[in-house]
Amino acid sequence: RSFVQGAAQGSSESLAIVRAVVAMAQSLEMKTTAEGVETEDEARLVRTMGCDRIQGFYFGRPMTSEDAQGLFRASRGQLRA
Repeated sequence: RSFVQGAAQGSSESLAIVRAVVAMAQSLEMKTTAEGVETEDEARLVRTMGCDRIQGFYFGRPMTSEDAQGLFRASRGQLRA
């Protein structure tokens, strides 16, 4: 969370860390997940930097398994990270 937040706020150190982690994962043919994304700017930034998956409060708060099942049923498979 702190690296994502710092990168979105323009911290050169945080940007370098996120870039390095994404580049290392890509070179190892691994998928990346940015955690702790809380704003649209953070989501846009990590997408632009090549993160494969994004999770955080920007997309939704923690919920019970029953609530998650209801959300998936209501969306009919249209949800996307």
